[in-house]
Amino acid sequence: MTASTIEIERPDDELRPEPRSTPAALPRLLGVATANPPNRYSQRELLDLLNITDAKIRGVFLNGGIETRYLTLPPRDHEGAFRIETQGELLAKHRTQGVRTGAAAVRACLRRIGRDIRDVRYLVAVTTTGFLTPGFSALSPTSIRC
Repeated sequence: MTASTIEIERPDDELRPEPRSTPAALPRLLGVATANPPNRYSQRELLDLLNITDAKIRGVFLNGGIETRYLTLPPRDHEGAFRIETQGELLAKHRTQGVRTGAAAVRACLRRIGRDIRDVRYLVAVTTTGFLTPGFSALSPTSIRC
């Protein structure tokens, strides 16, 4: 038995990627900014506000490496206790606060780089809390006013 080899001739040009028209055609990250809900709480404040007394839970909160959190807490009832929110209320709050916070971050970023909202061609939003349809990237453009 003999082995056979197939050779295919190909000019070097076919192996090279197509050249890009200009460097401006490449996507670029020009700036980054963050935003948070307006209310900031220490871990201890949250434990006290929510009347959490269990030593194990308190230990996790106080020793987890997180010092503060920005949260939108539930409204209080007539006795001053935090009300349990319905799923619909939580989703509405997530939408309102998420879009507001995201829009604030976009505005801060645009100010930082000296640009205007009209300069943005594509927006990507990522969140790790809540479930929302349509997502923030669909809802945010109408909420960002620069």
